[in-house]
Amino acid sequence: MKFPVANLVAEREASQTKVAVQRIIPKNINMMLPQAAYRGPRPPLLPDYLDDLVAASAKLPAVQKLIVIHALELSTLG
Repeated sequence: MKFPVANLVAEREASQTKVAVQRIIPKNINMMLPQAAYRGPRPPLLPDYLDDLVAASAKLPAVQKLIVIHALELSTLG
């Protein structure tokens, strides 16, 4: 027996996943680095990324972390 609501939820989740993947993949595949750039005889190292001549600045959203501590007190009878 199939449940239509469960199918709708599964289709919606699949659609959201597809949209998320499409946001990651560049629109123009030619803008990606060739494999030789990162798999060649001299792949980039950390100092290469820290060099101001080739590094790009990026603004990223602030990450907030919430820590919840839940306490439970148990007592035994007797």
